[in-house]
Amino acid sequence: MKNLVAFFFLILAAAAWGLGPSSIGMERELTEGLFFPVSDYGPEWITADRNNDGKIDYAMLLNDRGERIFEAIDFNHDGYMDDFYIYRNDVLIRREIDQSFNRSIDLWVYIHEGVYVAGYERDTSGDGKIDMYRAYGQQ
Repeated sequence: MKNLVAFFFLILAAAAWGLGPSSIGMERELTEGLFFPVSDYGPEWITADRNNDGKIDYAMLLNDRGERIFEAIDFNHDGYMDDFYIYRNDVLIRREIDQSFNRSIDLWVYIHEGVYVAGYERDTSGDGKIDMYRAYGQQ
């Protein structure tokens, strides 16, 4: 888990230097690795059982300043997280969603200033490759 947290901070540093997803290359691997069972989210995570079924379905990771850096939610309560929120300086910068609940991200939404959708990428065929992209506003 410590390697995962260290990798996440590497991604944040790259983003702070202005490197986008295509120049980072492995950015999407961050959430791909977080599909492990919800019971495996360790003590460094703040977790909750939102529907009181005895299983974790929400997890949040804070940095040393108490700012959100990551949230994961199991919306369909199958025991695997399927909706991920990535933050920089406690501001939402990206949301990644497993819309088909097959433990593979198929929608990446890029957020500007924490509220505006700057663009999105989608894997509509389920082959793990982005086949749809849309950008909004100035990039």
